[in-house]
Amino acid sequence: MNNIKGMALHDCTLKDIKVNWKEKSAIFTINMLYKKPQLPIKKTIEFIEVTQILIPRKDSWGSSGSIYEIKYQNNGYLIQMQSGDVIEISCNENVSIK
Repeated sequence: MNNIKGMALHDCTLKDIKVNWKEKSAIFTINMLYKKPQLPIKKTIEFIEVTQILIPRKDSWGSSGSIYEIKYQNNGYLIQMQSGDVIEISCNENVSIK
């Protein structure tokens, strides 16, 4: 298990979200930009012991698939998207990053 706090996730692109109902997990696939010439690297972040996930897609700031920031608070993660939407995941603080 890793902690997500040290990762530079600003401007990473969220590609997809998969929920494993049986395992109580949610897997987010992202493209991270790596150095110059900023080549995309595919990574997955697995949130564990998920009890709730809210995924609005209202695009109040305009359409975007990029992450603005991720923070842990109140027993879960808040993922602020550059679209203005906030994905909420109630889960364990530890995540698996691959």
